[in-house]
Amino acid sequence: MRLALIMTLVLAGPLPAAAQDGPALYAARCTSCHDSGSPRVPSRTTIAQLTPERVVAALESGTMQAQGASLTAEDRRALAVFITGRPMGSLAPVSTPRCPDVGSPLTPRPADPAWNGWGAGPANNRFQSAPAAKLATADVRSLQVKWAFGFAGDLMAAAQPVVIGGRIFVGSSSGRVFALNLRTGCAYWTFDADTTAGKSVCRAGCDTKWPALTVTGTPSYGDKLSASMFSTFKRDDGSTQLAVNGHPLYHFANDGKAGDTKGNGIGNVWYVVGADGKKIDNS
Repeated sequence: MRLALIMTLVLAGPLPAAAQDGPALYAARCTSCHDSGSPRVPSRTTIAQLTPERVVAALESGTMQAQGASLTAEDRRALAVFITGRPMGSLAPVSTPRCPDVGSPLTPRPADPAWNGWGAGPANNRFQSAPAAKLATADVRSLQVKWAFGFAGDLMAAAQPVVIGGRIFVGSSSGRVFALNLRTGCAYWTFDADTTAGKSVCRAGCDTKWPALTVTGTPSYGDKLSASMFSTFKRDDGSTQLAVNGHPLYHFANDGKAGDTKGNGIGNVWYVVGADGKKIDNS
């Protein structure tokens, strides 16, 4: 099969690292900063608290993208495994207590406190009025922590929580999304985006709009493509899906002919992949 690189993909966790020298890569590329003791640079001990998938994501498209640009996909995975001391696919299990009314429907009520969006209004001023918050100025000094929530395997949550219908919806930097009870912090559900190696979560309707790019036998690639970028994994239905640099590949159902890229950038999740195996954004 020759792969025409017009497929859209969802960002997913890279597959296990090849036999690369993680300690040597770290010594050559990382130790001068991360072992320097600088308060502005996270130490190796701090980074080791992350999952290897998070380290790879930082090197591919995050805060360390510039440093990771000259590394191969295998190098980035080897570094992540060495730094964290854990294999790829070791995303921390969900340990959040489940809500007893987990099956109850979401019922937004206009009179309830809410923070439905990034700026809490069209002006994006991030201001909550006293009536909307159900708080008076005198109440602020008596506020106490009701409950706290930790994101297992992450050092931060890179998402603005949304509060509506007595629930909080928030995502972590690992790609895990939580629906929590506003009053108790228990979880109604969690959702893992395509961040775990060898797994696709696009199903139950998603796979109708985004059919998986599946293969039979051993794939072959065009002359300008590096076979080392590609891998395959088994889907739940037994078919074999193709991945590039660990990211599962999909078609977009609305693309009618070769060259169509109508799915590019949808939801800031789906992107066309280029010949170098990296996403191509709308810019």
